[in-house]
This record gives sequence, structure tokens and C-alpha cells, in this order.
Amino acid sequence: MRDRRRFVPALLALLLLALAGCAPEGGGPTCTVVFEDDPDLFFYRQVYEVPRGGDVEVEVGVPAGERISSVNFDRYTVSARTGTSKSYDYYTLILHEVRYPALIRLTTAPARSLTYHAGGGTGESITAQDSGVHLRSNTLPWRGQFSRPGYVPIGWNTAPDGAGTHIGFGSRADHGGETSLDLYVEWLPAAPEGDFTYTVAEGGAVITGYTGPSGDLVLPEKLGGAPVTAIAAGAFGDVAAETVVLPPALEAVEPGAFRSLTAEHLYLFDNLSSVGEDSFGAYQVTRLHLNAVRDPVYSGSYFDTFPDKADYLYSLRDEDKLILFCGSSARFGYDSPMLEAAFPDFKVVNMGVYAYSNMRPQAEIVLQYAKAGDILLSSPELDAIDMQFCGETALDRELFCLTESNFDLLSPLDCRGYTGIFAAFSAFQTARADMEPRSYGDSPSFYDEDGVRQAQATYNAYGDYILYRENNLSGENFGIKRAFYNAAHIRPRDWDGLNGVYDAFSAKGVEVYFTYSPRSRTSLSPDSTPEAIAELDALLRSTLHAPVISDIADSLMDPLYFYATDNHLSTEGVQIHTAQVIEDLRRAREGET
Repeated sequence: MRDRRRFVPALLALLLLALAGCAPEGGGPTCTVVFEDDPDLFFYRQVYEVPRGGDVEVEVGVPAGERISSVNFDRYTVSARTGTSKSYDYYTLILHEVRYPALIRLTTAPARSLTYHAGGGTGESITAQDSGVHLRSNTLPWRGQFSRPGYVPIGWNTAPDGAGTHIGFGSRADHGGETSLDLYVEWLPAAPEGDFTYTVAEGGAVITGYTGPSGDLVLPEKLGGAPVTAIAAGAFGDVAAETVVLPPALEAVEPGAFRSLTAEHLYLFDNLSSVGEDSFGAYQVTRLHLNAVRDPVYSGSYFDTFPDKADYLYSLRDEDKLILFCGSSARFGYDSPMLEAAFPDFKVVNMGVYAYSNMRPQAEIVLQYAKAGDILLSSPELDAIDMQFCGETALDRELFCLTESNFDLLSPLDCRGYTGIFAAFSAFQTARADMEPRSYGDSPSFYDEDGVRQAQATYNAYGDYILYRENNLSGENFGIKRAFYNAAHIRPRDWDGLNGVYDAFSAKGVEVYFTYSPRSRTSLSPDSTPEAIAELDALLRSTLHAPVISDIADSLMDPLYFYATDNHLSTEGVQIHTAQVIEDLRRAREGET
């Protein structure tokens, strides 16, 4: 990375102008923005006059193979590469809401790029540069970039023969410290056309029957020259296979299309919009491999923090970690740098995202990156016991929202332990059908909780939400959702679910601790009496397969320290809560009671 400090001749006058503020011009004030001279960069234009509060958009040429790595301006975006020449790669840089004159300095770094190859098929190789906003690079969705008659694509692979690392279309790839990565289409041979009966209507082929052998089932991309878009009811009987592949253009699997489906690996694409629990009969799928055809719609939302947090967790897979595991009260509740300073032997990762999604599959995803010597600090929220205590086996649409920017996070899940897979996927597809497509290059750190673009980063690298939140001076409750501090609301399967998660982490040598999530003490359910709270605390301590390290009274905080909801802490509340957790965790690890 280069730090450039060469100035254009007129800068002294412009800096004097900056001291005076924005100058009025015409109907309102304008600001002068100057891009610092640098012989290694190419600008069509370096001086701009912009209405105060307006944006500046500039085309920048950087040395070929590099990207813009930083800009000395609080709020900016950089496009994906827009063009290239022998000497330069071109990007569009936008400075948002310019309110004062500014001297803009750019730095560059080697660009991460991915080059895509046909992998035995046909088509010109494609090189694309990564946006740089995520620790791992999103790959291209499948758009028919390459072709191979008689074969069906199932993802990218790091080896030309498919023997390397498999990466789903649109999912994230690890560059391994290198700036470039070559990926190849991974193909599987399709069942021959003669094994199917089908009809062709409105440009699409509908499979109506299958007469081929048992075993692996790879449905072809086309039948009768038309893309396969639907599978009719009764088309398949009992299918039992190691691998089943549904083709990219498939849009509908009608109810009863399969009498039953048993598969070790099921590959499908997010072009499939009409599917339900009854589409595959009595199904049993072990591994689900979901490929992207569509652009994401949840990029930049709080759901999209989960893949970024998983990326950070993945990057620390060989280091000792303190993993904060909960819903959004963790996202809003911890100062991770403060925790890391208190426990310098551990890297802190805040995995909290959303309380009203089933935490059980999230725990299974986190578990794959955990190792012996790590710490799991669990703080389930008591206004969502059914989801937070991992007692539910039904998947929900939110799991697909959480993983949309990296569907490969789903593939390690053993789906035999869950129900409602296709009902959840269908709900996800329905929810996003009318949403505007976004870009993998978007980031939650650009936006606040309501999706409003911010001038500063809203998340830090640990996964904490760091935008300033004022105290609740009114002292009122924010919502009608109450937390249930009464043991009567915890079902036997909830105890089993949470203990099952704790046992799985403990079996890998992870230290597991339970701490209460923060809650406004005036926002509890009517049956959360002092007696019920004491009874719940005693039951948790005697029943959970992990030590309860905190005092329940400490977690029921003054309403003053909450922001927007009754379990999201204000900035001051975060400091108070984190300091208490540090004291509790240190005492627990030292063996104090």
C-alpha cells in the first residue's frame, strides 16, 4: 500500500477556502473538492464544485492489478472495476454528502481477483475483481457463463478436474493470502434425455416421468431443446441416491413430484421459486447445497452480518477465541475490544444477529469453526425461548436470509436433524420475490439498523454494532414484547436443545458458559414475579450443562440504558454490561463461585 503526499499547485488557496467553509454559488452554498495529485493515478478531472450535502462521483484509474484501498473521507463507496487498459484498472469512487471543502487522498493495494474457467466446458474465461468489503470474496452467481452439453453445473472448484475445494455459485471463496484465485466450473454428467417423459410449453420443459435406473439423479438442463423449468406431480417415485441435482432453470417442483426422496447431497438453485414440504414426499436430505442464480436482496441488512461474522470466525479458526453467541442483544450488547483487552489470550467474535431465528442451526455452523481451548459465552434471550434455547427442529426463512450472501454456510448442516426445510426455503423465496436486488459488494457496516446509509462504519471487525446510541431518558418501554423470566415457559425440549448444543461444544474441548442477556427490568411478562425469577435462576443453575456465571439481577438493567428496543443497549449501557461480564467471566475461569 502506498501513502501519497504530492499536492496540486493550487491547493494552498483551496485550503484557505476550506477554512472559510463552503462558498455560496447561485441558489446555495457549494464545496470545493480536490483530489490530490499522484503520478500513479489517473483522473479525468481533479477539482469539483458540489452543492453542500451533495455527492461527488469521479472515475479513477489505478495501476493495473490494484484497487482503491482507502480514502481519507468518512463516507464513500467504490464500485467494482468498470474498465481496464494496459496501464490502469478503472473504478467509480463516490463521496457521499460532502458538507465541507476537502482534499482527498487515495491509497491503493493489490486487488483480489477471481478468474473463472469453463472446467471442461466451453466459453471464454472471465476475470472479476473483488469489492474488498468482505474478508472472503463472493464468487459469481450462475448465469450460464459456460456450457457443456450433457452436463449440469453444480458450483465452482479450485481444481480444473473438480478435485479441489467446492464453492457454490455466489458463495464465498478463501484466497489463502493470494491476490488471485482461479476457479473452474464443476460439472456432473446428466441423465440422458431418453430417461424422461416431458412436455414443452411456453418455452420450458416440464418433466412428467422418469424411466431411468436408480442411483444418482442429475436432471438435465434441457429437454427437447427447452430449459427444464418444472417437475410435475407424480413424475418420480421413490428416489434414493448419493447425489441429486436439480438444474439451474428449474422454477417449480409441484406437490407430489416425488413420492419420496433420500439423498446424501441435494444440489439446487435459488431460481426455484415454487416448492413446498410436499414436493419431495417423505424426504430425507443430509446435505443441502444451494447455488445462487439471483442477485442477493439482503446485502447490507443486519441479516447480512452473519456471513461477515462467520468469515471472521473462519479467519480465526486456528486461534483461541471467545465466541459471543446470542441474538441481537449480543450484537448491541458487547464492547469486544474491551473484552479482548481483558482476556488478551483470546480473539473475540460477536456472532449475535437476530433472536427470532432458530439458533440451533446457527450453533451448528459456529461449531465447525470452534476448537479445543475456545470459550463459548452463551446468553439466550428470554423473550424468544423457543428459538434461543434450540428446542425447535423446524428451519425458518430467516436462516436463508442470514446465509444469502454465502449459501455454503448451509452445506455442513446435517439436515436429517431438522424439519421444514422446503417450507422455510419457500417462505424465503416468497419474501424476497418483490425485493430490489442488491450487490454482494454492499456491507452492513455502511448502514444503521433501519437501513439508512451512515457516514461512519456501523460495525467493527468483531461484529459489534458500534453506532452511537443515546440513553433512554424517558425511561419508558419500547415495545409490547415481554421476556419470560418464569420457568413455566421453558419446555422439556428447550432444555434438551440448549444442553445438546452445550454438549457438542464441550465435546470439542470448548469452555462453555451461560450468562444472562441484558434486559430492561420493566419489560418482563406479568408472571415474571420476584419469586418466579429466583426459581428460574435456581433451575438454570441446576439443569444447564454449563456454569451460570452471572447474577440474574445484574442483567435486569435500568430502562435508561436501552435504545429502540428493550434488549438493545445504549452506548453507555454496553460499557456497563461488558464490564460486568468481564468480571463474571474472570471470576468463573478462576474457579470462584
